[in-house]
Amino acid sequence: MSRQAQQRDGASDGACLRRTPDVLTLGECLIDLVAADIGALNAATTFVRAAGGAPANVAVGVARQGVRSGFIGAFSRDPFGTYLRDLLEAEGVDCAQAQRVDAPTALAFVSRDTSGERDFLFYRERAADLQLNATALDPEAIAAAAVLHLGSLTLLGASSRGAEECAVRIAQAEGVAVSYDPNLRPDLWPDLGAMRAAALALMPTATIVKMNEQELALLSGTSDLTRGLATLAATGPPIVIVTYGRAGCRYVWHGRTGSAPGFAVPAMDTTGAGDGFMAGLLVALAPRLMTGGATALAEMTAADIDDVLAWANATAALTTIAHGAIPAMPRREAVTRFVAEARQQAVKHPRRSYRIHSRGETNQ
Repeated sequence: MSRQAQQRDGASDGACLRRTPDVLTLGECLIDLVAADIGALNAATTFVRAAGGAPANVAVGVARQGVRSGFIGAFSRDPFGTYLRDLLEAEGVDCAQAQRVDAPTALAFVSRDTSGERDFLFYRERAADLQLNATALDPEAIAAAAVLHLGSLTLLGASSRGAEECAVRIAQAEGVAVSYDPNLRPDLWPDLGAMRAAALALMPTATIVKMNEQELALLSGTSDLTRGLATLAATGPPIVIVTYGRAGCRYVWHGRTGSAPGFAVPAMDTTGAGDGFMAGLLVALAPRLMTGGATALAEMTAADIDDVLAWANATAALTTIAHGAIPAMPRREAVTRFVAEARQQAVKHPRRSYRIHSRGETNQ
């Protein structure tokens, strides 16, 4: 049994330790103010409060599927910060490494068009999440995790950047897998060059990198998926995945290339799709990472990879059939039913792409 596995099971050195999270996410947790009506943000008059922030969304998505997750971040002491921490803890996310700070909670105003695509306006200057300090980190908890997941928005603050870089160093030293979703937001950066440089700097440290088509083009310098994937894989990460909505995803996986089909569903809101994919991916990989560490991912067969990506794509699809990100994150039972139905359809109609339509089931 590996040292990480011993610590996760509470058996390290014979001591009875608290069961630590298997998946740790680090980064922002903020308030999304989502326009109640479809249309442009400048025309919106009513907004609905929701919890947001990609790392927080992933932490909840993982917990909802029965894998222990923890969140490393900074919550404001204002009412929004209290709401966010209480929500994550109610969802079963371990917030033992989260700090409370005297800074305002970041706000993101979100609008949606008729296809469910989003537009954002951020108010994040000197926000709480950027105050995360390396003193919040628990090296033993990071060492005991199966994977540390993070994004690039934490790099916008000097203190939070230092904390993220410190966490990555700990993970690398302890052989913990690092999962990275750049989650690019150009409007938050002074210029595209600064954003690209910061996002690319994390690539060599990652075991798994996931991004969408637009992010692949920005970071690789090409809109050609094959060349873009090869370019980013050459920077160091052994697994690079690019998602493209209901069409699925393509990947480079320890030198092997391939694709996985997506699922066509009647999407209501794509806000949490990328984070849903990431949560599903980490849930599907968690058993291997817990027992064999990052090296176990290199030993996966093509069929293993297909199964993992089917689970990730299914989680993403289910996240789009309800509003919001955290509220829409599906539970394991919903994903299991969804994948089973897709496979039944594939057997009956082998030449069709997966096409599953919601029957009004809730993800809760």
